[in-house]
Amino acid sequence: MEHSPKTPSLLNDLIEVNGWRILSYQAVLAEARVHSPAEQDVFEEIVFQGQHLQHELEAELVSLTRDLPHRGNPDGRVLKVWSAVTSFLRGRKAMTIGELFDRGERALLKIYQYVEKQLDGPKSTKKLIAQQKEELKAFYKRYRSLYLHQPV
Repeated sequence: MEHSPKTPSLLNDLIEVNGWRILSYQAVLAEARVHSPAEQDVFEEIVFQGQHLQHELEAELVSLTRDLPHRGNPDGRVLKVWSAVTSFLRGRKAMTIGELFDRGERALLKIYQYVEKQLDGPKSTKKLIAQQKEELKAFYKRYRSLYLHQPV
């Protein structure tokens, strides 16, 4: 099935955003900013989940384009939005683990909603994005109550 040139760009952007999400949570883990084994487990699960989502997106992109993802491409609209969100988050020095989790995961869900609306590719791609968005939404709802009012 034919796809528009926008589809690979959107997939590339989601691959990159998931990569940045992985790196952000790995940094939190490396800085020992987590305060309990439960937090450690959740953040490790986020990293694993991000790697899984990224792999699925890469496989879909390869099946559509017969080419590998283009890493570090800051031209995509999604990446510009994600960059703005993450710069805002990094600019706040007194952000708690809960705020990082809440704002970061909500921003990711908004990115997926945006991509879902913009996507005009094959049904398999639309289905993948919808499934990933629902997985992220369920994950966020399951864990957000753990991180309300947590200290840094």
